Amino acid sequence: ADRLNHESRVRISQLCICAAMMHMHRFFVFHSFFKFDPRDIAAACLFLAGKSEECPRKLDHVVRVWWAIKFPHSPNLDNNRLHEASQLIVTLENLVLQTIAFDLSVDIPHPYVLTHMQKFAR
Repeated sequence: ADRLNHESRVRISQLCICAAMMHMHRFFVFHSFFKFDPRDIAAACLFLAGKSEECPRKLDHVVRVWWAIKFPHSPNLDNNRLHEASQLIVTLENLVLQTIAFDLSVDIPHPYVLTHMQKFAR
């Protein structure tokens, strides 16, 4: 998320990051880490959460950050690789949506924990 925030004027919110983590967790309840690379699914989930939580990122931006993380020693993306990688992320986004039954509502525990923390501080 820091890399995505670095190049964007609008930061990714904690809510968006948490929603992406929840989508990813729900995805891996049904699918194996051995079959799907968590880095690929993380990128797809961040792209999806960006849309569902009102902090969207451009697909090519998400793909470029994903590429830099997954292939740190590879050359920059040319247009063909960018297109193929974009197709992969969109395909995985659709697979995540199907896996979670298109249920994008997530109950993030942070507000509850913060409320308790504030009461403990008193």
